[in-house]
Amino acid sequence: MIQQTDFEKETGLPRFGCMFMSIVVAAWRTAENRDPRIDEVMRVHTDCIMELVPTWENGKPAGDRPILEMVDPVTHMIYINDPSAVLRKALSYCSNGWRGKQWPDLDTIAPQYQPRDYKLAYTLLNFRRPSADGHWVLGDRSGMNVLYNPDESLDINWWGRSGAWRGLQVWRV
Repeated sequence: MIQQTDFEKETGLPRFGCMFMSIVVAAWRTAENRDPRIDEVMRVHTDCIMELVPTWENGKPAGDRPILEMVDPVTHMIYINDPSAVLRKALSYCSNGWRGKQWPDLDTIAPQYQPRDYKLAYTLLNFRRPSADGHWVLGDRSGMNVLYNPDESLDINWWGRSGAWRGLQVWRV
């Protein structure tokens, strides 16, 4: 199983790529029924750094930013400006005909209580470490079970699950 620690430190993935890896793995598991290879993840990573998406401040356009951005080159901290764009980019490398988007957290209501028309395929679940920073993992559609932990060296069994989660919709057109 592919892990975020399989990548070079300079990519930002070993320390800050848990959400990115969870989204990319969700795309490949849905469309190809397998985990992506390292070269496939790096292709999505590179494209997400190069492609720009619009940003908004107070409801007004505020320029463009990369889908995936290195926000601190010293610590190699990365930030996803548009998780839906990461999912769409990853699905574009899989079998044709797949689409997807990310639903943001809605008032931290548990995924199983969301309206049925959300048709979630997966959830991104956040766990808090004792150091208080978070770790994102891929969960099932109900948000009750962890399907993929991008860094299995981090034992989330002893961590507290935060109220933060995001839904992923993936469908075939």
